[in-house]
Amino acid sequence: MTNLELQQRYEELENRIHKGADYLDNPFLSEGERPKAEQLYVELCAEYIRIQKKMKERGMW
Repeated sequence: MTNLELQQRYEELENRIHKGADYLDNPFLSEGERPKAEQLYVELCAEYIRIQKKMKERGMW
């Protein structure tokens, strides 16, 4: 993955994480949807952290 691709993925994940947090704050989120949404949120955060580490290794951070 190029530095530009890393930066773009980082920004995409950051945006999706913020949207995910807003979604999880929705009081009308059903109990059936909540575990799936929480799992996706955790996966996004984990990828976000991996991307941050790669960026730091490349001196982009």
